[in-house]
Amino acid sequence: MNSIKMVLPSNIWKAGPQQLISIAAFSFSRLGWEVTISFPLFPYYQMRRKKGEGYLNLIRSYRVQLFKNIKNSDFQYAEDLLGANVKYKKTIIKDNPKKNHLYDIVLVNTEYQIYELGERVSHDNLVFCCNHPLELVHTWNSQWLREQIKNFNGKIITISDFSKSHLSQYCHKDAQVLPCPLNPLFWPPDFRNVERERDVLFNYVPSKNKGGDLCEKFAQMVLAKRSSSKIGFFMSGVDSTRLLKNKFPNAEFYFDISNKTLQQMYKKYKVFVFPSRFEGFGLPPLEAISCGTIPVVIDVGAIGSYARDKINAIFMKEDEIDKAVDRCLAIVENKSLYEQYRIGCNIDYEPFNPYTYANRFLKAIAKGIEGVL
Repeated sequence: MNSIKMVLPSNIWKAGPQQLISIAAFSFSRLGWEVTISFPLFPYYQMRRKKGEGYLNLIRSYRVQLFKNIKNSDFQYAEDLLGANVKYKKTIIKDNPKKNHLYDIVLVNTEYQIYELGERVSHDNLVFCCNHPLELVHTWNSQWLREQIKNFNGKIITISDFSKSHLSQYCHKDAQVLPCPLNPLFWPPDFRNVERERDVLFNYVPSKNKGGDLCEKFAQMVLAKRSSSKIGFFMSGVDSTRLLKNKFPNAEFYFDISNKTLQQMYKKYKVFVFPSRFEGFGLPPLEAISCGTIPVVIDVGAIGSYARDKINAIFMKEDEIDKAVDRCLAIVENKSLYEQYRIGCNIDYEPFNPYTYANRFLKAIAKGIEGVL
């Protein structure tokens, strides 16, 4: 039996890379592979390891919480793994790279994990998936991150042409593009014409990169132009709920929901506003399109590979939000226009099929180019 070990990214446990790992595990399991999910060294441990036991307690706490979440059937991404033949390798401090040779493939997801491997471990069976290309440019340790990738001798895959270009420009590495798959609960895509009881759903993350300011501005303009609009906010946490509830007392709020509930939520709304300024891929607008919900987006990451302006999406420019709002409300108020856009949601979804993701992965690494450009 073939085997693959996937080392979880060490960032927040409800981020996109976690979902990608869970779907990859699901797909490889269905292919008959033995799948092991491993917990990594906390990324900042290497820099703070001299601070003592107090920091180790933080790592243990983090790891226990992550382990509970990934196995909890109510957890958003654990739904992907129900019924899958997946093992969990739970270690208190770190994954053990010295045993990587026991697997046919080892998938790592952060530059910190490459750093852990060092020169002690062969890179022959290693695959690095680059999820966050902007970290190679815009963070305080970008130069360090680039050096880790430059020194990596395994195969590299990435989630979009946008990411591929950053790897080429800043790390002089080539990579095979493997788009993010839809969640299995979104498959097959169902963009049928159903009665939409609400108007505009907003993806709200209170950060500049994710367009939190644009989200609030857009919502205010929607209500100013059409006060009867039924709006909602999809959020990853409750921290900003109180502030938004004061500004938008009649809105609906959704947070920490399962993927099944997320799918039902998309189907309640006609339009989905996703104003993120920076994305490696940009999966939520694809989820929306697969449910027949029309996204309003800035053309970043891989969004342009599946979304088409005036076909199944509204492309927005930061300095022309008012125009995007007008187009959004036109879809809300005009059933025939919404139907035109909904028909445009009938795209080629096969590149995002979660059931065949493992096959595409194996095909991609078979083509992988390991050398310097």
